[in-house]
Amino acid sequence: MEWIPIVTAMAIGFALGFLAAFALRIVHTKTADTLARQIMEKSEAEKKAALDNILAEVKTSFGDLSFEALRKSTEEFLKLAKARLDAEREVSSKELEAKKALIDAQLKKMNTELENVSLLVRDLEKDRATKFGQLASQLKASQEQISQLLKTTSALREALASTKARGQWGERMAEDVLRVAGFVENVNYLKQKAVAGAGTRPDFTFLLPKDLKLNMDVKFPLDNYLRFLEADTDIEKQKFKNNFLRDVKARIKEITTRDYINPEQNTLDYVLLFIPNEQV
Repeated sequence: MEWIPIVTAMAIGFALGFLAAFALRIVHTKTADTLARQIMEKSEAEKKAALDNILAEVKTSFGDLSFEALRKSTEEFLKLAKARLDAEREVSSKELEAKKALIDAQLKKMNTELENVSLLVRDLEKDRATKFGQLASQLKASQEQISQLLKTTSALREALASTKARGQWGERMAEDVLRVAGFVENVNYLKQKAVAGAGTRPDFTFLLPKDLKLNMDVKFPLDNYLRFLEADTDIEKQKFKNNFLRDVKARIKEITTRDYINPEQNTLDYVLLFIPNEQV
């Protein structure tokens, strides 16, 4: 039975050897995996580094290309901009010269017109001064005439305050009218010739063809006429106007009752009444 321990020892040794081999295999397997992993990691790191280098080189090359392209584009843009600017500057210069020439022409025209206006103003000023002097002289003469007329009117009014003076003045006015008409005293008319066989004496007797005669008296009913002119209200004017017309009708009736109409003396069948006033 001595072989049982030996077999047991051999079995135990075999088992231990198997376990050792299995453990060694496990260790060897783990070491190979680790080594393979390390190799792969190193390979990936190297690939990554190489890829990074390639990318860096590409970036550098692309950057150089981009910079060169940008530089060329910038140069082309600057050339184009300079050409465009030069062209526009030339056009602007031509337009500016044209506008300057137009402005110069307008200024020259304006200067000419201003000179003409200045000459016209000077001429007008001279003419105004001359006419002003003439007007001043005329106004002075008119004032003198008005002053003289006022004096004459005042004197005439005082003179006409007398009935006899008014009659003489009226006869003078009538005779002036006859002379202007070409009548001659003692040829065409007689003054203050008494009617034959009567005590009346007409102011004028006109000698007509066929030995006919026409008598005329001069009457000037002045009082109510002056009151009419000096009246301030319409009522007063109407009142004195009616009074003046009444005076005129009275003078007409007065001369018709005289012996101025006498067929035996070859007079016409009517008489004349002369009122020395153009406004009546």
